[in-house]
Amino acid sequence: MTRRQPRARSRGPYARACGLIATVCALAACKVGGRLDHDLTGIHEERERDSSGRDDGWDDEPDDAPSRDAGPSTADGSRGGPSDASADDDAGGMRAPPSMPPPSTAPRDCYAEAFDRDAPVGDLVSAYEPERWDALLLGVLERRWPAGRALLRDMWGDPDIARWADASSPEALARSSMDVVHDATHGWGYGHASEGRFAFFVREDLTPDAPWIHVFARSEIAEMLPDDATDGYAVRYLTGEQGAAGFTEVVDELHAYTGGLAAVTAAGDLAAGERVRARDGVQASLLFLELYLRRAREVYPELYARMRGETEYVEIVRVIWQRAHFFLEASARYDELGESDDAIAAHVARPGNVAEVSMFVGRTVAISSCLP
Repeated sequence: MTRRQPRARSRGPYARACGLIATVCALAACKVGGRLDHDLTGIHEERERDSSGRDDGWDDEPDDAPSRDAGPSTADGSRGGPSDASADDDAGGMRAPPSMPPPSTAPRDCYAEAFDRDAPVGDLVSAYEPERWDALLLGVLERRWPAGRALLRDMWGDPDIARWADASSPEALARSSMDVVHDATHGWGYGHASEGRFAFFVREDLTPDAPWIHVFARSEIAEMLPDDATDGYAVRYLTGEQGAAGFTEVVDELHAYTGGLAAVTAAGDLAAGERVRARDGVQASLLFLELYLRRAREVYPELYARMRGETEYVEIVRVIWQRAHFFLEASARYDELGESDDAIAAHVARPGNVAEVSMFVGRTVAISSCLP
């Protein structure tokens, strides 16, 4: 059995996104890296700028912010562009309802969204043509995970989507769907960020945004890692340029890895034959979130109090935590969607680590899509 190993990505699309954000801030008479002041309910009241550009760490974007790394590995093989038949004009940005209700079918205090791993797709596979790979990918998502299809349709004008699609076979495309959706999740968030706020595509009816805050560099949590289980992810995200990123990027990385896991789980029956590290990325990102919250609480108590006062982030973290576990649970039937995930999951599940998320969101959470 072959194994796909993660590989560093090109940062082109994220550099462009950061340039766009900087332009928006300039037009708003703000400075990327300047201090972002707002009251403890998360409502912006004023922006102050000083000569340092970095004062208490409460930045909307640090001066040394990294280019955005989309994370998972690329797939080898032929890559075709999206066909015209799928690139119609029905995609459009949808702004956030302020609340985050799960679908009405979800039990109380549980996260759920439309997801059917068993919807038949044999006809789509039989009709597969590499030059029209998007017909298979969008078709599978439409039947099995509508939120993923909605995300890709909204991002269809981005030429980088095709770059991550391995069109050499239906099976290769199924595995590379993890990369495609991970990248699209990042791209949507940066593409919809403006005026010091960052956006998250959760579902078509749920696209919240929140202040883009730095707090401290995520590289600071590297010394807190319990062992080498997350080494590949720690080197990628907790060192160098990427290590300079802060709280918003920690949350966004978990969100992107969750989207990638959802996509490859939706196509899990097609992805057999090659191991991918889909659950590994989600579990590593969950651990990084827990450790980031702990360091903020222990080392930066005043900033931690301000973080907890950001009511939008409290809700976003709760939902993204539960959503990650929703798709971890859904992926459990496919052993090949993880490699070292069990070792990382053991650290995530430590009571002291889970308690960090509970303290931050103000409700007891569990290793589950449901609250206890």
